[in-house]
Amino acid sequence: MMNAAQNSSTQDTQLADVLMEIANNFINVPLEKADEVINRSLETLARFTKTDRAYVFSYDHDHQTCSNTYEWCNDGILPQIEELQNVPYEVLPDWINAHNAGKALIIPDVLALDADSPLRQILEPQEIKSLITLPMMAGKICTGFVGFDSVRSHHTYTVKEQQLLQLF
Repeated sequence: MMNAAQNSSTQDTQLADVLMEIANNFINVPLEKADEVINRSLETLARFTKTDRAYVFSYDHDHQTCSNTYEWCNDGILPQIEELQNVPYEVLPDWINAHNAGKALIIPDVLALDADSPLRQILEPQEIKSLITLPMMAGKICTGFVGFDSVRSHHTYTVKEQQLLQLF
């Protein structure tokens, strides 16, 4: 039986392996293969964290909207990329503020949000139980975010998972 120290060491090794795989995928990738590498990386990270959907959104600060640009879904999970185009910032004020400050946004239980919350009204129809989103920063400017949804069950993100996702 594994003790806590052995389990932590195993997770650290797995974390290092995932980071190396992703780094190797991005090194010298030709432009025409970039989409494939991003999608494969989203799948790798989602499987590592045991989440059901992984995605990238880009911010359009001029138009005050964000759009889903990449998405990976586990078997049986409905894609949302087509429905999540030009989402107005006004629907996601806490989200936008956290990302612009360079901080992750973690929602451990979507149903714990206020029933009339615009954020809950977007997330609940997607059957999301919990999620984490992490800003993509270009210097001090947030250009978008990477997100991971748990649809089948709630997920508590460990510090190691948060670190991995932030590095991505």
